[in-house]
Amino acid sequence: MNKARVEVRDLKIARLVIVLAGSILSIALSGCRGDVLNREKNSDRNSTANVMDFESLGIAPKELYDENDKLNNLVAALETAIAYSDDFSDEQLNNNLWQDEFMYTYVLNTNFAPEYLMEIYEDEGIATKDEVEYIHYSLTGEYKPLDIDDKVDIRQTSSGWWSAQFENYQYENLDGEEYITGIVKKDVVGNNYSLVYDVVAKLIRNPYSCFDGYSIDSIQCTDITPDMEADGAIHRFEGILPGKEDIEDGVFTIDYCGCDDEIVYSMIVEANLTNHPELISTAEQFANRMCTIEYIFDKTQKYCISQVEPISIDISTDRN
Repeated sequence: MNKARVEVRDLKIARLVIVLAGSILSIALSGCRGDVLNREKNSDRNSTANVMDFESLGIAPKELYDENDKLNNLVAALETAIAYSDDFSDEQLNNNLWQDEFMYTYVLNTNFAPEYLMEIYEDEGIATKDEVEYIHYSLTGEYKPLDIDDKVDIRQTSSGWWSAQFENYQYENLDGEEYITGIVKKDVVGNNYSLVYDVVAKLIRNPYSCFDGYSIDSIQCTDITPDMEADGAIHRFEGILPGKEDIEDGVFTIDYCGCDDEIVYSMIVEANLTNHPELISTAEQFANRMCTIEYIFDKTQKYCISQVEPISIDISTDRN
């Protein structure tokens, strides 16, 4: 992890120059669809001040900006965007699903509580349509009329399967362009590991935004999650085998339950007995039971151990 952080710091100037050169942040940078959230700048955003009635909402513009400002609300919004979204483009914001995604991610999300939303929650817990649209405007920098009820009970919240948190971050101003950069860990329920991203978030200065006077222009997430490096040694873990009918072809999944070393496993591990067909009958004998699986860790795997070629399968006597 420390090595990754050093590399990120060394590359920071190059990254920001690329951003300033006007390159659209591409999904290809990360190698997977969910890693880059990008949005083109909209030149008409300032016209929003003529559309929304900030005075009736009790919103006063932020007058002073300082590089030492606390940006807790903005950082929370960035973390939530990284955790829940697989896109932050104009196309995404204009599709038929965006309104629901916005409501359940930024308004009715137990894990997201910026100060403005908490003030409503602690009052009566009922947000007006105008207040919800204001939150949307604060986040995106664009006014968008939402097809929602005149009043929304924000106490009816739920939490998702994802969470993300900056391990460290810093505000940067480079020739008038403002950024939040840092390392984010993203966790998914059901995974035994965290995804690690190097993040560059480009900001829009928006005095009327409830996110500390900023909206989000774009977010680039580069996956720097370390792989599980093969060591050539024998390792073992415990897991529950599937039913006999799922084992007979020699390729099946095991519900991971635990291990005695520091190897990180997927919650579902695929077992392949192609090179050890003699173990198929053993596995069938222990179908639906807790077993100890031994294998040789001879192939580096991305993030965690998700596939093994067992060399031994035995019943876990202590747990059966």
